[in-house]
Amino acid sequence: MFYFEHCFREARSGSPSTVAVVGLGAERWASGDVDAEIRDLFPEAAVSIVPPGEPIAPCDLAVVSLAVEGRPLEDVAYRTLSELRRLLPACRRARHVLVFRARWREAEIIPARTIGWWLWRRRLEAWCIRRLQNSAALRLLAGAQS
Repeated sequence: MFYFEHCFREARSGSPSTVAVVGLGAERWASGDVDAEIRDLFPEAAVSIVPPGEPIAPCDLAVVSLAVEGRPLEDVAYRTLSELRRLLPACRRARHVLVFRARWREAEIIPARTIGWWLWRRRLEAWCIRRLQNSAALRLLAGAQS
């Protein structure tokens, strides 16, 4: 279990009546586990697992499970930006979007009306990280540390 209950309480998103779970990545175990936890939290909700590439029907909650391999301390949201961008129109049809990073066991609930802003911010962060990684000054500092 991933213990999403605290995320829902913090976001004050209410109880969804319809939920769509979309898994991104090669690890399909995460979608099934997410499905089980959502059903446990909201037993009266109609939960459907949507295969990647299939359209998401309008729902109260769209759950995007990011089950992607990554390096330690790497946010997998940065590696899946193109897939997340393709899901953007479908996510806007939901009231809220739960973005779950399976490897990190981290979840974030975003109001659907702000999902474009959230994605833009992630793209900006990824760009900044790439620039810092390619920075000669940072490499020089890292070399001085070792």
